Amino acid sequence: MLRQAGVQRVLVEESSYAEDMINSGFFVVDISALEITSGLDKKVKPLDTEPDPKDKAFVAFTSGSTGTPKGIIQTHQGIVTVCQALANQLHVTSSSRVAQFHPYIFDVALMEIGMCLGTGATLCISKKKDMMLPLPGEVGSQLTAFGITHVTMSPTMLETMDPGDVPTVEVLSVMGESLGRHAVEQWASTASRTFYQLWGCTEATILQSITTAITATHAPRDVGQAIGDTCRLWIVDPANVNKLMAEAAAGELVVESRALARGYINQPEDTLRRFVERADWMDVASRGTLYKTGDLAQKEADGSITFLGRLDSQMNYHGERIELGEINFHLERGRPPGVSACFSDFDVQSQTVVGFLCTKDTAETQPQELVLSWSRAGVSRCAMEHLSRDLVRKGDLPPYMVPHLWIPIRHRPLTISGKTDRTRLRSIVRNLSTKQRDEYSVH
Repeated sequence: MLRQAGVQRVLVEESSYAEDMINSGFFVVDISALEITSGLDKKVKPLDTEPDPKDKAFVAFTSGSTGTPKGIIQTHQGIVTVCQALANQLHVTSSSRVAQFHPYIFDVALMEIGMCLGTGATLCISKKKDMMLPLPGEVGSQLTAFGITHVTMSPTMLETMDPGDVPTVEVLSVMGESLGRHAVEQWASTASRTFYQLWGCTEATILQSITTAITATHAPRDVGQAIGDTCRLWIVDPANVNKLMAEAAAGELVVESRALARGYINQPEDTLRRFVERADWMDVASRGTLYKTGDLAQKEADGSITFLGRLDSQMNYHGERIELGEINFHLERGRPPGVSACFSDFDVQSQTVVGFLCTKDTAETQPQELVLSWSRAGVSRCAMEHLSRDLVRKGDLPPYMVPHLWIPIRHRPLTISGKTDRTRLRSIVRNLSTKQRDEYSVH
């Protein structure tokens, strides 16, 4: 990633990192080894440069389809525009205390920093180990210890806490994954705390939409409307960006904005394919170029966006569409007592929808044994078989979209960004023995 971004100098904060990069070929500066002295007599010569709003400010990396991360060039204009609008929407003021919750490799960290720089709010930075991989049960105590009033996290991380764990938080927002019904009901806005769902893609700079304050009746797949005046959101035919879809019709979500990134580093073909200069339906007063998100969504009568999943998450089973977001919505709504989370994946090898259930959703990131037997899970196979049958009987899902393999796991595995680690889940399925497949199969 460093070579792809054209980095010339690397700043590290611990000597161990500097040692790791001795033979990397980069000029490494170990900040911890520098002697910083205030009140230096030497005059500092100002930089002889005039920054432009469209200059490069940050390179964010997102996972590529080939397994090689793609570098995305974000601009000063884009970052400042989004941070100012978000600070206003999330009611960040000079008296706010904002959690620096995300690792610096993610552009959401820029949002946390930028909102504070623009408003005078206090940015509370935890120890690196706590910020990168907070342990279950420690998140709430960490936020309370800092007196945090504003925090943004993934729905998966939110599920490790209870509202009583964070008495100081006034504005809570989630992003990065679909929000479950249980989280909506548990964290619905109150007189003392406002709850929002955010949506966005790195290529359009951090985040692009926000819901109104979430109540107990909020539809989990509703990701709201455009954040302030930063962009406009449209639904187009996935096969033809020049064709707008009708109201409530599903299509690809595209972002129209002047805050879009400058494209992918050294990947001109991908840049041309995803960043579109104009579409036939754009008016003269358009707000910039378009970015094709690859997300399946629909626009409701009130202008809000309903997120339906990723276009590339729609699997096909004998020609029939399988959309994991739709499956997960119904699994979460129908999960039996004693089960803290239900979610699915599609096993390409066996062409089977696989259900995962957590009875202790601690969201660990440590490489422990995840798979449980039914006796250790504390929930019966019959209960999960009943759930699968019930979803078909009620007409919620067709038979081919219902899990026929239910795997109890100790906890939900996480990536470093706090999202569900689907690579580990798929590894579990691949490594099941024949005996285990028989044990976890439902009919």
